[in-house]
Amino acid sequence: MNISTSDMPQAERVEVSEDTLTAVLSDGRTISVPLKWYPMLAHATAKERRNWRRTSGGIHWPDLNENLSVEALFIGRPIKEKQKPDKTKPPVLDESALVDGRLMEVNWAYGTAELHYIPQRVVPLRFDPSLNDDMRRLATQYVEIRGRGRFKDNDEWDIIYVEQITSTRSCSEPFDLEAFRNNPNPKIFDPEKVVTVSEPFDVDEFLRAIQEGRDVE
Repeated sequence: MNISTSDMPQAERVEVSEDTLTAVLSDGRTISVPLKWYPMLAHATAKERRNWRRTSGGIHWPDLNENLSVEALFIGRPIKEKQKPDKTKPPVLDESALVDGRLMEVNWAYGTAELHYIPQRVVPLRFDPSLNDDMRRLATQYVEIRGRGRFKDNDEWDIIYVEQITSTRSCSEPFDLEAFRNNPNPKIFDPEKVVTVSEPFDVDEFLRAIQEGRDVE
């Protein structure tokens, strides 16, 4: 099919289901292709898939840095298989993560979810099939996530690879003093595990102290 760039219609609407990518074009045509052709989209969260932008030649997903031309949709051109993520290996994550929030957008077929924490903050989650039952059971509930992750430049979480998930309570729920007193493993202040820094203030030493504090069990 030969279509010049100037005659190429633009994407007016894009929808991504669990197995299909559908684009409604400016000339009225609708194109649907298998989602498995585009591994980055197939493994993305629902929020990442919804956040798309129209470009002069196609579609751009900024959260994934993924681009797809309308011409490729016409031709039926899959992304090369070598770009498919290796789900047997977790991403390279170098920060210990301990975050509370509400578990949303759980997709155990692709091992993805979202944690909504603090007003207006959302972090993408990845998890192994071994956690499928826990993720399904705790979906939409308030949870505590432990794992490994990485930060964005603005010090917000970019992604967390979940190693453990447990149920917790919302900050809006009343505090249960009796349950706190009877908790066999309470989170209490331990002066023996306090990490200190010397004076005068040194930035490098301060950052080291923060890292040591995260590593304290």
